[in-house]
Amino acid sequence: MRSLFFVLNPVNKSILYAERDKGMDETHKKRIEEILNGFQCAKDSVCYTSELKQLCKAEDIGLNSFLLCQEQSPGDCKFSAVVFGGKHFCNCPLRVYIAKKLKR
Repeated sequence: MRSLFFVLNPVNKSILYAERDKGMDETHKKRIEEILNGFQCAKDSVCYTSELKQLCKAEDIGLNSFLLCQEQSPGDCKFSAVVFGGKHFCNCPLRVYIAKKLKR
């Protein structure tokens, strides 16, 4: 099992340290920095700063920019605002990237 560790610089949201994961390459680090700089997370990017241990429950169902939200109260999250057929879909760019590229 991979062990990921991230420290987020709160000033400019850059990655200060990302190691312990031989699979985390510069491409992923750069893309994550771009994502973090492009939006304001109401949850302070806890999925990222917790070393991917506190991820929202979501399932990749094959949609390009959405995940199926499986949280207890999806209406509480601003990224779960898309509802279709009684299901909530997450469009958080960071969570979608983590699910699709890092398979978490």
